[in-house]
Amino acid sequence: MITAQELRTFLNWPAQKGKQVLSVYLNMEPDWDKSAERKFETVFKTLMQKVRKEVPAKDRAALEEDFKSAWRFVSKYEPAGRALVLFADASEGYCWNREMRVHLPNRAEWCEKPFILPLLEAAAENKRYGVVLVNKAQARLFTYFLGEVEEEIDALAGSEVQSKKSPGRDSLRSQFKMERTADMHVQWHLKHVAELLGKIARLKKFDSLVLGGTREAADRFERLLPAALRGKVAGRLALPVHAPEKDVEAALNKLESETKKRSDETLVHQLTQETDPMDSHRLLGVEATLNSLRSAQIRTLVYSDRFGASGRRCGQCGMFAAPEGRICQKCGAQTEALSQVLEGLARRVALRGGRIEAVHAEAAKCLEEAGGIAAILKEKP
Repeated sequence: MITAQELRTFLNWPAQKGKQVLSVYLNMEPDWDKSAERKFETVFKTLMQKVRKEVPAKDRAALEEDFKSAWRFVSKYEPAGRALVLFADASEGYCWNREMRVHLPNRAEWCEKPFILPLLEAAAENKRYGVVLVNKAQARLFTYFLGEVEEEIDALAGSEVQSKKSPGRDSLRSQFKMERTADMHVQWHLKHVAELLGKIARLKKFDSLVLGGTREAADRFERLLPAALRGKVAGRLALPVHAPEKDVEAALNKLESETKKRSDETLVHQLTQETDPMDSHRLLGVEATLNSLRSAQIRTLVYSDRFGASGRRCGQCGMFAAPEGRICQKCGAQTEALSQVLEGLARRVALRGGRIEAVHAEAAKCLEEAGGIAAILKEKP
C-alpha cells in the first residue's frame, strides 16, 4: 500500500527538462484465474506499444531504457494484490513499485512526472474506516484503507459473561443478582472497547466508523460512544465477532461501493440540478473550471471517470487554459498543448489542499451532459 508520505513526494515531484518517467498500472485480478497466468505481462507489452506510437522518434531511445528497467521487475513479479503500480526513470536508476489491494485499470504513461491520477482517485474514493465487531463478551477492532484490512486489537471481557439459573429457595433473587452482575460486566466491557477505539481513532484518524457483531451489543456500544465518534457511524455489517478477515474485507468493499454510488449521485444532482445560475462557487464545464484556478481556490474538483478533454498550460507560470487558449490570461505568455490536462489539474488541486471526486456510472453520464467536469470553490473569508 502507498503511504501518505510517498504520495506527497509524487505530488511535489520536480519537473526537469528532458526528463521523463514511465508510469505503469497493471490490473492483477485476471491473473487470479490460473488459466490466465501472467496475462499482465502481455497487457504491459500492449500498453507499451501504444505509448511508443505517441512518443517522438528522438525520445524513443530514452523510453526503451525506461521500459527495460520496468520489464526487469515485471518479468519476475509474482502477483499478490489486485493491482501493481510502477514508476521507472532509467536515467536516474529509479524504479519504484507498490502492490495495491484496490482495483486500478490498466494504463501506461510517459511524461515529465510520475502519472499519479489513479492514485489520487484511489485515495479520494477509499475512505479510512474504523470497524468494530462486538458482542457481550468480545470485540475486534479493525482499520480499513485502500482495500486493506488491519486488525488492531482483540478485546475480551474481564470475566465470563453469562446468566444461568441458580438452585435453591432463593433462586429468583439469585438469578436477579447474577443477571445484574452479568450486565455490569457487559457495561464494563463495552466501555473498555469504546476507550480502546478512541485511542485508535486518535492515531489512525479514520473518516467513518462501521459496527457489526450482535445487534443488541452494537446498539448498546454505539450509545456509549462519545459524540465525535458516534457522528462517524456510517453503517452496520451483518457479521459475527469471529468472522474471518476475508469476510470483513468483502463486506467493507461492498459497503464502500454502495456508499460511493449514493455519494456520486447526490453530488452530481446538487451540481447539475440544484445550483443557482448566480452561484459563483459552483462552476460547470472545462473552460469555467480551468479559468477558476486563476482567481480562486478549488475545494472539490468533480469529473466523470470518462473525462478526457485536452487543454493547454502556460510554460512560464504553469496556469492551465482551455484548448483554444493559446495566450495565458494570467501572464500573457504562450501556452502549450497538454494531453493530460486532468492529471495536472487534479495534482494542482491536491497540492492546494482541495479534494478530487471522480464519479461513475449514471452519475458520470449526468455530469457529462453538463460538460463532464465541475469545480466547487472555497468560500472567501
